[in-house]
Amino acid sequence: MGADAENSKPQFKAGLIGGVGLIVFIAAAIYGHASLRAVVEGTDARKAARENLLRAEKVLSLLKDVETGQRGYLLTGRAYYLEPYQAARRALDPQYRELRQGLAARPGTGATLLRLDGMIAHRLALAERNVALRRDRGLEAARVSILSDEGLRTMDAIRLEFAALERALRQEIARREIEVAARQRRAQLAATALTALGAALIALAYGLLLREQRRRRRAEQALAEAALRESEERFHKAFQASPEAILISRVADGRILEANDSFFRLTGHAPEETLGHTTVELGLWAEAEAREGFFERLRQAGSIRDLEARFRTRSGETRTGLVSAELLPIGEDLCLLTLARDVTAIRQAEAELAESRARLLAFAAELDRGIEAERRRLAREVHDQLGQIFTALKIGLPAGRPPRLDPAAVQQLLEEGIAVARRIAADLRPPMLDDLGLGAALAHHARAVAGQGGLACEVEVADDARLDPAQADSLFRIAQEALTNVLRHARAGRVRIAGGAADGHYRLTIEDDGAGFDPGAVRPGALGLLGLHERALLAGGECAVESPAEGGGTRVSVTLPLAGAAGG
Repeated sequence: MGADAENSKPQFKAGLIGGVGLIVFIAAAIYGHASLRAVVEGTDARKAARENLLRAEKVLSLLKDVETGQRGYLLTGRAYYLEPYQAARRALDPQYRELRQGLAARPGTGATLLRLDGMIAHRLALAERNVALRRDRGLEAARVSILSDEGLRTMDAIRLEFAALERALRQEIARREIEVAARQRRAQLAATALTALGAALIALAYGLLLREQRRRRRAEQALAEAALRESEERFHKAFQASPEAILISRVADGRILEANDSFFRLTGHAPEETLGHTTVELGLWAEAEAREGFFERLRQAGSIRDLEARFRTRSGETRTGLVSAELLPIGEDLCLLTLARDVTAIRQAEAELAESRARLLAFAAELDRGIEAERRRLAREVHDQLGQIFTALKIGLPAGRPPRLDPAAVQQLLEEGIAVARRIAADLRPPMLDDLGLGAALAHHARAVAGQGGLACEVEVADDARLDPAQADSLFRIAQEALTNVLRHARAGRVRIAGGAADGHYRLTIEDDGAGFDPGAVRPGALGLLGLHERALLAGGECAVESPAEGGGTRVSVTLPLAGAAGG
């Protein structure tokens, strides 16, 4: 009985080591899953910070519209200037509520929000008071408010708060990116260490079993054979249960001695066509130079950890794996224990994430450049046209002296100033979009484009009342960008814009009969097409560009979900 206990110790030890190796692999899988969840949570937090940053910029823009609208009304007394002021007031409350909700869970923003609440309320109250004074008592009664810098100080304070909030959000975005990268590195290091440990434990268990087999054969052949079968069964279970592809080959001739089920599933090769053959005969290495580099490193270091290599499956598909290898003696032979982990999906996800980030950065940069160019254009137009008109009025109507201009000339200058101001306001945002809807705004814009490029424009837009203001704005901007592309590149004679609701979605198409383009020849990250896709994504929809479309030319299709469609 003592001999039996003594003989069972090596078996127990080998089984224990193999079981520990299996536990290590399971722990690696659990840790990898937890790390992936942490990366996803960090990515979601970074996305939330970016959305809050966009909301903050929108709220500040609306406040500027409120100030500009009420100032225009104070200076002119014309009700027309109240339209952008009132539109900004209507949009401000829901937009600011979204910003507050987005920042509610963010620590350290409570005091900022309280200050913004007071300052925004104060600025809006000032605007209301100024508008009421100008409407009820005239320009002279509102002059004190016009000359007062109380509104300017309040707006400066609001801008400072938003600038601080923007810095904090950008810092949070940068911090989240660093955290995600750090978590990915920690996960990779931990997975490498656990994988190597599990491989070493399984290899050790295998070596112990082989030595026990030889000792028992010399001591007692019959008992050794029974013990061997039991030990091999234990090892086989641990070996086959490994989630990593494991391969054991003989160094002398490269013949494969053992392979687990994970290897067969990964490569698609059957056991009968694998065992006894070499990796070269199976065509596993996708690149000959990679195989040469693998064995060169193995000769120099004696082991390899997480070497990235491409391998070919039986079906001819090329995949990417992290390969670890160890030279170790098994019986009288020097063998190579190789483990491979398929990381194809991870690498594809990383590449897609990097590409998506690059597209977003390019889109944001182009958007900033476009906004700045538009600001410069509007500033020049205000300076060159409105400035000249007001200068002419100032010279023609000197204070305390008889006017130099007759009433007809003054009237003409005022009408020119009003026309310029209306054109600038329409460039910033078409009034028809808010007053008459998407169809009327697109029809008006299409007529302007037709006049510029000699195009025949046809607009058929229905059901636009079912769009919310943000969706209508997004579709107008996408159509505007698409028409700009037609003017610049298409050499078209006809453009058709059509829109309507169906199956809970709204679909808008812009189709031309121009030269079209080869999608394969478009340079990666082309900002014109990228802007169309990104605007559609920000609105919760999708954009498809076909070229050449049926009948030639190019077709841009945008689809957005309608509010309440899911419940209906």
